[in-house]
Amino acid sequence: MKAIGRHHSVQETIDKFWLSRNMGMKNINMDLIIGLPNEGLEEFQHSLNETEKMQPESLTVHALSFKRASEMTRNKNKYKVADRKTVEQMMQLGEEWTKQNGYVPYYLYRQKNILGNLENVGYAKPGEESLYNIIIMEEVQTIIGIGCGASSKFMESATGKITQFQNPKDPAAYILTFEEYIEKKIEHLERIFPEAVKVE
Repeated sequence: MKAIGRHHSVQETIDKFWLSRNMGMKNINMDLIIGLPNEGLEEFQHSLNETEKMQPESLTVHALSFKRASEMTRNKNKYKVADRKTVEQMMQLGEEWTKQNGYVPYYLYRQKNILGNLENVGYAKPGEESLYNIIIMEEVQTIIGIGCGASSKFMESATGKITQFQNPKDPAAYILTFEEYIEKKIEHLERIFPEAVKVE
C-alpha cells in the first residue's frame, strides 16, 4: 500500500467498513485495485472473497495507475506488476464476480498512466449507484471535500473552468493548515457563486 502512495492497511479498510456499517451507513462504496505489486489472479480472487463478506452497495474495480509521487513510480524497477494479459484476466474475474453477486456496471472512466491501458469500472447493486462517483466523473457539479486528504472540485458553469483544492493527507499538516484551506474554499465559492454563499 505504501508503494502506491496509500497509507492504510487492508485490516484498517475492513475495520472502517464495519464501523461505518454499524454506525448506520447503508450505502458504502468500495474500491479494489488490480495489478498491485506482486499481485496476480490468486491474490485478486482473495480480495474478491473478502469483499463478498462485506457486500458493499457499490464497488469500483480500478486498474493500477502510476501516480507521479508514489514510491512505486519513482522506483519502477524495484516492483513487479502484472502484465497486460494478467490484468485483463483480473478485470474479467471482477466482472464475473460482480455479476454473480448481483452488481451491474454503471460508470466507466480512464486515468493517465494506467496499467494495461485499461479502464476503471464502477458496479452497483440495482438502485444503489453512487451519485458522487457519477458526478465527480462527469465534472458537472462543485464538490467540497472536508477532512484530511479530501479533494474539492469547483465547477464554474459559465466558463466550464474547473479548479481543484487538495487537503493535506498528513494529519499533522492538515491540523496545522485546515483553517487556511477552509478560507481559500470560501473565497473561491464567494467568487463563483456570489449570490449563494453566506458564511457567519
